[in-house]
Amino acid sequence: MLTYRIISRKNGRNVYEYIPEGDLRPGVIAIHDDGTREIVRDSEDDFKGVYRGMAFCGIDISKDTGTVACW
Repeated sequence: MLTYRIISRKNGRNVYEYIPEGDLRPGVIAIHDDGTREIVRDSEDDFKGVYRGMAFCGIDISKDTGTVACW
C-alpha cells in the first residue's frame, strides 16, 4: 500500500509525492497528461521499485490525494 498527494500541476505535468506503507521515506514521480511518466526522486525505502511501480500505475491524476493498495 502507498499513499500519495499532489505537489504541483503545471503545463500538463502532475508531480506527486508517494509514501510507501503510509509512513516510510517518500518518493516523487511526475505523470504527464499525455500518459508519460518520470521518476523525480526514488523512495530510499523502495529497494526494488515496487512502490514506484504502484505509484506509476495506481495514481489517479484526477485526484489530489489517495491510496493505492497492492495488486
